[in-house]
Amino acid sequence: MNRFIALLWNGLVGETNKDAAALVSGIERQRPLWRRRWDLPGAIVFEAPWRSRAEQGLELGKQALFIGAVFQGDRIARAADLDVQALVRSGGASACRDLWGRYVLITRAAAQARASVLRDPSGALPCFMAQRGRAYVFFSHSEDLEALELHPASRDWTYVAQRLWNNRVITSRTGLTGVRALAPGEIARVGQGARKIETAWSLSACARASDGDDATPAERLEQAVDRACRAWRGCFDAAGLRLSGGLDSSIVLGALPRERLKAINFATPSPEGDERDFARAAAAHAGVPLVEVARDPGRVDLQRAMRHQPMLNPQLADGETDQIEAAFARAEGLKAIFSGRGGDNVFYRSARPHVLADWAALNGVGPGFWRCCLAYAAQTERPAAQSALAALRMLGRAQPDAQPAHLELLSKRAREMALTEPKPQRAELPPGKLLHIEMIEDRLNYFDHRPHADYIYPLVSQPVLEACLAIPTFVLSPGGLDRGLARAVFARRLAPEIRNRRSKGQTGAYLNAILLRHLPFVRDVLLHGALASFGLVAPDPLRRALSEEGLMRKPRLMPALVGLLSVDAWLRRPPPQVRESAP
Repeated sequence: MNRFIALLWNGLVGETNKDAAALVSGIERQRPLWRRRWDLPGAIVFEAPWRSRAEQGLELGKQALFIGAVFQGDRIARAADLDVQALVRSGGASACRDLWGRYVLITRAAAQARASVLRDPSGALPCFMAQRGRAYVFFSHSEDLEALELHPASRDWTYVAQRLWNNRVITSRTGLTGVRALAPGEIARVGQGARKIETAWSLSACARASDGDDATPAERLEQAVDRACRAWRGCFDAAGLRLSGGLDSSIVLGALPRERLKAINFATPSPEGDERDFARAAAAHAGVPLVEVARDPGRVDLQRAMRHQPMLNPQLADGETDQIEAAFARAEGLKAIFSGRGGDNVFYRSARPHVLADWAALNGVGPGFWRCCLAYAAQTERPAAQSALAALRMLGRAQPDAQPAHLELLSKRAREMALTEPKPQRAELPPGKLLHIEMIEDRLNYFDHRPHADYIYPLVSQPVLEACLAIPTFVLSPGGLDRGLARAVFARRLAPEIRNRRSKGQTGAYLNAILLRHLPFVRDVLLHGALASFGLVAPDPLRRALSEEGLMRKPRLMPALVGLLSVDAWLRRPPPQVRESAP
């Protein structure tokens, strides 16, 4: 994945030039191996050394620069095929219609001293924003804050509380005042000493879009997955695949070109996370070599993981997976590791009766609705009348937000801070499609960034997102069948064991073993660490949860406890520009 810092400013203003010069000085001192990818009046882009063709980007003279991978159809985009003037006039918005990939696009209108920055709709390449005076900074990795000569910032305690409430919160906040994230599909327009944010692409707009062609939903879904997998695979001579043995990774396996492709599977000691039989069947069906690795909770060192927390999102890495995959990539000469992550979200995996609500919203409550209810009952083994009533209750009223399972662990102060901001207005869409968007947003909020390989998630690429969002949920999940459309579309490419599988691997016991092994350390951190010192956790409920009995009685709290550790680690090691402050 690309790593960059871009500076934009009005080069005709002396004081602004001084701000930019100070930023350049800090970057060159702290990142001596980086090169100037773009060096123009009012625009300088620094990039870390590339590791593969996926990071080469595309330079369109002095008017536009794509940082990262940009595709047209199923191949890397070429400058000769692009309308540069349309990109500049739209501030990059036309790229959302004609191109896709993992990129940040910078366009310049030099005569008007204006520039724009677009983050691609998949959001796979992060883009943070800050400024020094009237010089604007855009950068991909929060750990590069140390290279920027920014004015001191404070912790954003509202965001910290939001992360405690929901460790996957969707927001432009980053945890630091003065630093925000550009959302997927957003454009930052810079000019006249100001920065303006606008939306060029959104999940809700895709969900409202008409089909636009004569292809069936099945054809559109298959074409989108094939396009994404072929285009990304063409960027790497050799690649790996995380093959869990589940439906999503098996679909990616079925869509990827097989030459110089090798799969890896991780199995937990407990049966719930041991999917080796399914992975073997998938690999044999595709004719791809498979490496099997047994997970060992004893190899995970939480104390070490907590020493490296450059930002609040993502959460702590277990370390074991990184070490194994790094050795796997070195041994096989792999530059990329593909994953089916995000398939649950995009293909629509949900056991709730929202598909029935969507049918009623779009088609009315007639004989077709009741046939859907009967099919749903047969598939899910839930009473048809009860499911129908639950679906009809969803129509015409907003759904209440679910309370987090770990609410009891947060102090009253943390709860109040987390709810200070008004909720964003929800789009006018059926209940199931709103749930679909929430599921996808959760996935777009988390991508792995590791130094040993480029991690590729083709199922959350823009073509697949757009194809699935335009398909009603009751078509994606006919009769409530888990990812039913995707299962049918790729059936001929799947091993029979995968095609007919309905279970899903779980890692709860593995995570529980890690926490139990580190329980004294976890208890000390959460009861006496940064969160406790700032009064953001409730000590008595937390003390009860942090016992062997508590973990066994309430396993649903385990992900929340890892989230608390992540936030505590970040609070202990803030970036150097942060002023100490209390909530």
